Amino acid sequence: MLFRSGLAADAPKHPKVKGLLERLVDFDGQRVQAALLLEPIYNSESNWKSLVGVLEIQLEAAEAPAARKHLLERVGQLQLERLNDSAGAWKSYEALLRAEPRSTLAQTRLETLAKAKELWKPYVEIGRAHV
Repeated sequence: MLFRSGLAADAPKHPKVKGLLERLVDFDGQRVQAALLLEPIYNSESNWKSLVGVLEIQLEAAEAPAARKHLLERVGQLQLERLNDSAGAWKSYEALLRAEPRSTLAQTRLETLAKAKELWKPYVEIGRAHV
């Protein structure tokens, strides 16, 4: 953990390190570890699109329900609040609701998106599937 936080703090000062980590994301054996190391770097740079990308890589590998829930919440929040990606946020919160049917956060965000984008039909269908 100390190595990870130290690397994340120094990586913006060392573009070659960041570049190497970004290339490692393409290799299956190193994909998740590189994504974990890139997460704080992208967060500190406010590079929201890339941050969502590495969080999605972590999500693919996450097995624990609590970890999946946390990642889906974070991805949805970034898509909605930082990237203005309503479609992406909808998918993330829908996946969160499938994984955690009692998630008030997912229910609230989906309702907000449905109101804003007039997506009532998909919202009602999601509600029927989880009742």
